[in-house]
Order: sequence, then structure tokens, then C-alpha cells
Amino acid sequence: IWVREYMTRPMQFMRRKVFELLQKTPTPTLPCAAMHVRRTDAVLENWINKRNYFELGDYVKRLNGPKRRKPDYFKSVVLLTDDQSVIDEAHEFHASLPWVYVNRIRHRGTEGGYDGHIPSGDPIHEIAVILVEMKLASQCERLIFTQSGYKDLLIQAIHIEQDVDQRKKFSKMQIDHNRQPDKKLKNAQSAEDFFAKLNEKRAPKVLQNASGETK
Repeated sequence: IWVREYMTRPMQFMRRKVFELLQKTPTPTLPCAAMHVRRTDAVLENWINKRNYFELGDYVKRLNGPKRRKPDYFKSVVLLTDDQSVIDEAHEFHASLPWVYVNRIRHRGTEGGYDGHIPSGDPIHEIAVILVEMKLASQCERLIFTQSGYKDLLIQAIHIEQDVDQRKKFSKMQIDHNRQPDKKLKNAQSAEDFFAKLNEKRAPKVLQNASGETK
């Protein structure tokens, strides 16, 4: 493993960008858990194994178990996501959790279109973000995710970074295991339905905040 890591190490300029971005990013408090929340163009893929969006709450539920961790066992939660709506959801519905994430430009939902993975317009910066997120996640004892090609690279990077003791503690949880996506919905329609349901949950909070302001 170490030979492959050495042979494929980033060039000096990229290592510098990763270092600079790490300096601007909060350090996870240990022990931590990491969540890879895949959205944006995932619902636009016309493959047999079509994917749907999942609420962040589905990931949060996996912070407990399978090792029967106490609710407050993880002192921080590293959030890896390509979608700004996930960041908003974290602060609106799960504000009590100590979130850690890279401050970056993100698409929101399907606005970037299919295969639009460069929201900043700077491919080098996007690669640096990925490398930083891998380093953050490698400090954690748990990775919670849905099926994607990137999660395989992420798990591989985590195993390279972690030592033997860390690997013994490390656990993986896939929230869409044995959960079939709704194939009746066409492309972006599933995303529209997802955000409509999320807005329904927001409505009572908006009304509550509005009533409080008028008092």
C-alpha cells in the first residue's frame, strides 16, 4: 500500500493547495464520524441502478449502532457533500450536531446538470477539496454513505491513512443497502419531489419563526 501511495502522491503544487485548504478548514474533534451525502446529478443517471436522494436524517440515524455507540459518542461529524442543500439541511434540522466541512462552492440539487462536477470552475481546486475531505474522513471511526463509485475511493484512502488500531475501530454503514430507488420517477422529478417534501417539513418552522417575530 505504501509503495502505491508514494508512486501516486500529488505533485508539490497540489500538496501546497491541500495544506492551505486544510489550514482554513476546522479540525474534527475525535472521535468523529464521516458522512458522504451524494446528491446533485445522482438522480439524473439513466442507469439500471438509478439512485434517489436521501434526507440527511437517514444518515444521522446511523450515528448510533451497530457497535451501540452512545448518542454523544462522536464529538464531531465530518460532512462530505457536493450539494449545498445538504449543508442547509444540516444547520436547519440537525443544528445540535458538531458539523465539520470544507467551505467551498457547491451546486444545489440538479442545477449543475449531468456530470457537472466543477461548480467552482476550477478543476485543480476541486481536486484539492477531494483530497482534503479524504484526509478529514480518515480521522474518523465511522463512514456513513450511499452507493457510489466515489465511496470506494474514499474507503481506500481512509485505509491508507489509518494505522492498524484505527482500522480495527473503523466501521462502514451504507444507508441504501436493500433499498430500491423509485424507478417510476423520471430523472429530475425525483429530486423535485424530494425537495418538495423537505419544504413541507420546513413550513412549520418558518411559521413558528414568523409568529415569534411578530410578538
